[in-house]
Amino acid sequence: EQITYRLLSFDECKTLHGSDHCEILDQQGKIARVLITSVKSWKTRLDEIEVHYKFGLYEYGTIRIVRDVADNDLLIAIVESAS
Repeated sequence: EQITYRLLSFDECKTLHGSDHCEILDQQGKIARVLITSVKSWKTRLDEIEVHYKFGLYEYGTIRIVRDVADNDLLIAIVESAS
């Protein structure tokens, strides 16, 4: 089975909510399914958000996303699943 992925845009990341599931690239470069716990944004920093997530039973993390920055390559979405 082949799965195709793409990066989430800044605007798509802003629409995430707590209890959503998403895939991320972990530190080993592998795809990991995580639970989004919260998405934080600021009135004074409109081009920045933080996505907080839970992985497994005890691991938590934060991904800081800034609009139009090339480093925003951690949150990904499944485009299609082909058998």
